[in-house]
Order: sequence, then C-alpha cells, then structure tokens
Amino acid sequence: MSEIILEEGDALELIKAIPDKSIHLIVTDPPYDIKTTGGGGSVNRVKKLNESLKQLDEADITKGYDISSYGEEVLRIQENVNAYFFCNKTQIPDYFDFYVKKHKCKFDIIVWHKCLHGSMKVYKKSRSEYIENIKTGDEIWDGEQFVKVKRVTAFRAKEYVTLKLSNGHYIKSSREHPFFRDDYSLVCAEDLKCGDKITILPLPKKWKYNPETSVEIVGKRISKSKGTLLYDLEVESESNTFLTTSGVLTHNCNALPTYSNKYLSDCEYCLHFYKGKGTTFPESYEDAKTVYIAPINQADKKLYKHPTIKPLPLVEKIIRNSSREGDLVLDMFMGSGTTGVASKHLNRDFIGFELNHEFFEIAKERIDKE
Repeated sequence: MSEIILEEGDALELIKAIPDKSIHLIVTDPPYDIKTTGGGGSVNRVKKLNESLKQLDEADITKGYDISSYGEEVLRIQENVNAYFFCNKTQIPDYFDFYVKKHKCKFDIIVWHKCLHGSMKVYKKSRSEYIENIKTGDEIWDGEQFVKVKRVTAFRAKEYVTLKLSNGHYIKSSREHPFFRDDYSLVCAEDLKCGDKITILPLPKKWKYNPETSVEIVGKRISKSKGTLLYDLEVESESNTFLTTSGVLTHNCNALPTYSNKYLSDCEYCLHFYKGKGTTFPESYEDAKTVYIAPINQADKKLYKHPTIKPLPLVEKIIRNSSREGDLVLDMFMGSGTTGVASKHLNRDFIGFELNHEFFEIAKERIDKE
C-alpha cells in the first residue's frame, strides 16, 4: 500500500525538510510564465481567450517560479537527477540554462499535443454523421461529452491539394488542411510529399471497405480551387475548429486558441532532466513515444476546478517509465492531485505540496478516494 504525505504551504520551505538523496522521481507542474493576460484584440474577443487567462490569473499560476532556487533543492534531494517539469515554451531556456548548461544533465522533451487523434466522423447522440449534415442545435460528441453546435460555417478554399493514394483513390483538401502521418505527427497538405504515409479514418463515403487505413502518397498536385467545401463548427462548451474534406471530419484542435500573428498554442511541454542510467525504462512502444495526443481534459477541469490539470494517463505513463513500485515520488506543485492519484494507482509512495488551500483540499479528497 502506498504511503501518501500531503502538506499545505510554500513548497520552497517545505522541500527543505526532505532528507538528502531520498526522492526517486519528481513529477511536477510549476506555475507557467505567461507574459500577457490582459488586452483584447479581435482574435482574443472571438476566441474568448481572456476568459481562459483570467482563470489562470485567479489561480496565481501565471508568474512562473524561481527555477534556480528550486533546482538546487532538486539536486540535493535526489541521488541521481530524475525530474519531469511541465512548462510553456517561455520557460524552456531558463530550464536548460540551469539543468543542462550549468549542471550537465541529459534531457528529453515530452510533448502533449492537444488534439483529437486521427480522422473521424461527427457523432450525434443517435448515430454517427458526416459533418456536411450537421445543423445548428445538433448535439455532437467532442471526445469527452456531448456539446451543442452554436454555428456552422461553410467556406471554400482558394487553392486545393490533390493527393493520389496507393489504394487508387484521390483526396482533395485545402493547402492548410492537417493530416496525420503514421508516427502521429501533424503535417499540412501542402507539406506532404510522395512516399509519405498518412492515416485516413473513417473511410470517405465513396471508398470501399479496406482494413488498411494507412495509405502512401504516390502523387500530388496543387490547383486553383473550384469550390472545395470546408466547415467550421463552433460549439457551446469550447470554440473548436473542425476542418473537413468532402465531408470527412479530420481535425479537432481545442488548444488555448492563441494564434494571432504566430503559431497555435496547441502543445504543452514536459522536460525530463536526468543523470546516470536507469531513469527511463518504458516497457512498451506506446510508453516510449515522446508525443502524447489528447484533447484538453475538460471533464477533469470541471470536476477538480484546476485550470491547467494534466491528463492522468500521461502522468501515469511518466511515472511508470521512470520509477518502480515502492519508489518515492514528489510533486512540489500538486494542484488538484493528479500526480498523487497516478502514484497511488502504480503503488508508488508520494509526497505532495500545494500552496492554494482550495486545491489542497480537492487534492486531498481526490487522493483519499482512490
């Protein structure tokens, strides 16, 4: 049975009571360094970005933290550095300066790509349905729950890409249309080349059934559009974009929608710093992957009230890969307790610190129930 120790207070003070070289693994989600939480350009208004950022401000997790001061304690309490830190891209240089440049740690980067995996139809309550048949007011499945469609917009691309596939079929799409390669990486249609393999699910309506959903691109052409229809759906719970080719739903990105004059904020990063051998030992191909594809877990956010809660399966994967049963896991910024729940599931001992009283009580109740 796992031994669980939860303490409320300032982690930098609490960590000083931990004995030297006593922690096997650190998995933690410190405050992100978010530079802009105000303002309100047109993109912010359309996508309701300010509402999301306000939640982060209220939780006091937008100002970052002292990576060096905490880092010195991390080095002290571990015999060999074995620590995972969730972060945003702004913090990556500071982490690398301290752990890699100064202390010569090795590293891996785990990416949480906040997108539904693969191609799919829209699922209504009664049956699956192609997106071209969806109307305002319909309830569709977004990967976690049924949500009501507020608006359906159809538009036509100015140019389109025609891909000739190894199964004899052709696909037309906009140049920006995203596809999944076999390694689950996303690539726009215009960047695909002959020889690439992509995954197509479900099969377009005109295709005959074939269990081989992975197909190779054997030809490609970019042409002026004669009117390829794409669709944009806005639903009541989140603003999600569904792009389709010939009525087949292929992408739902529900990341925090900051994209004015820059790339989408559709990824979060988890930096693994380590020294010595034996810090990573995945037992399966899936566990060894460095890209985790899953939508924002809205159900857990609503249930446990934490605005940056991480997916439990991802945290379990990290703990499973870098510790063994009976090892001691530390989370210095416990939030709503996901690392504690994962540790308990996997028979690891756990120490968790949390400054916010509301989150501490939520975490305590959540872990106790497991």
